Amino acid sequence: MSELLHESINPNAAIRFDGRVIDATGIAHGADRVAGALAGMGVIPGDRVAILMEKSQGAIIAILGALKAGAAYVPIDPSQPEARIGLILAECGPKAIVADSALKGLEGVTRGSNLLRLGDNIDIDTARGSFSGPGGARSLAYILFTSGSTGTPKGVAMSHQGAMAFVKWAALEFAMSERDVVAMSSEFTFDLSIFDIFVSLKAGCAMAPVPKSARALPTELARWLGDEKVTTIYTVPWALMRLVQYGQLEKAPLSLKKILFAGEVYPTGKVKELFGAFPRARIYNLYGPTETNVCLFHKVSKDDLHGPIPIGLPCCGDKVKIIGGGDEGELAVSGPTLFTSYFGRDEWTGKSTFVENGARWHKTGDRVKYENGRYYFIGRKDTMVKKRGYRIELGEIEEAIYKSPGVDECVVYSGEGQNGVTITAAVSPATLSTLELRKFLTTELPEYMMPDHINAVESLPRTETGKARRSEIV
Repeated sequence: MSELLHESINPNAAIRFDGRVIDATGIAHGADRVAGALAGMGVIPGDRVAILMEKSQGAIIAILGALKAGAAYVPIDPSQPEARIGLILAECGPKAIVADSALKGLEGVTRGSNLLRLGDNIDIDTARGSFSGPGGARSLAYILFTSGSTGTPKGVAMSHQGAMAFVKWAALEFAMSERDVVAMSSEFTFDLSIFDIFVSLKAGCAMAPVPKSARALPTELARWLGDEKVTTIYTVPWALMRLVQYGQLEKAPLSLKKILFAGEVYPTGKVKELFGAFPRARIYNLYGPTETNVCLFHKVSKDDLHGPIPIGLPCCGDKVKIIGGGDEGELAVSGPTLFTSYFGRDEWTGKSTFVENGARWHKTGDRVKYENGRYYFIGRKDTMVKKRGYRIELGEIEEAIYKSPGVDECVVYSGEGQNGVTITAAVSPATLSTLELRKFLTTELPEYMMPDHINAVESLPRTETGKARRSEIV
């Protein structure tokens, strides 16, 4: 992003939020004020700045200000438990924290830190210092914290060079321009936000952060999308499925032309419903772990609706391969979008990467297959189980369940019972007839793949990014 900020942002870029519009000049001036305030606190290139703010125009400007000061920004959702916020701050060691001026109740984790309070009007009383501008291409741009298997949050550190490889590709591939209004639906702690912010700044789009009311109710989201004349949305499948099913789209004239999704498998039957709801929109499936942002993508067509949706072919100049060769196995990625490290955790970085013929590769932990000239996601390495000698992919059971009428959500997981491996399906809503569902599955699955248990619940717990929170379901 250093290149983007050095060149100055596209003059057509703007932020629209809560009835206010900040144009490119206002964005740049606000970022300069934040950068100056951070410099006055002693922030220098190479430092980290934590952004402890809800999604707003102020948070966007805080992110840009941190980058202009030469720091890497570390977004933290203030609604997370205080203990987790404390863990993240301890892991990244920020030189300063930028927080909402109205934020309450986090004095414990911010005590003793350089704290910059920022309101929507970007008023700053802190003494300003001079700043040298964003760091070089190889310096860190951001650190995004994901869940770690050890219980310690894992900080994925990305360079300016890695981030811009994706930004340049996406702006061109999706023909983004000043005619686009981008719905900022993802939290800034999620890598989808890199598209929302930086592709918009490069291409001159209007950025529209989705308000809380619209995030909570699909009907309100549909109304808001129509009112804001949003043309582009990049989000997780769950959010789109809710919008299509409960948004009462016939009452909301929408301008959506580009629909991008990532983060989870989008069941084919639900993608068919998405085409029905938005027949004129271009629909894309983007794949990539946080460690690569996006490394594969596929423009979805109606020809894809007869089987699993492909994740497509490499993009952004990246290369992919199946470890050990063959047409099915764990996916590895190499190329310009590859992360720098797990911040401060060299042992974790070493376990997930390897060097081959001078190129650095990341082991994704995702199983894929290569078929008909395209890659398909199969599941995580840890979602493959063996039952009664049969190898079973839990994602295949989920795909079958989603074909059943009335199923909104589904997660399938395995456990150990008295007689070996057991398979359980959690589905929503609670009103579903599990007896009817089981009867339906006999037409879709062989006997050995049938779930041992089916639990119907009102809804599945979700992370702040919209993914199913499997640890709370199992």
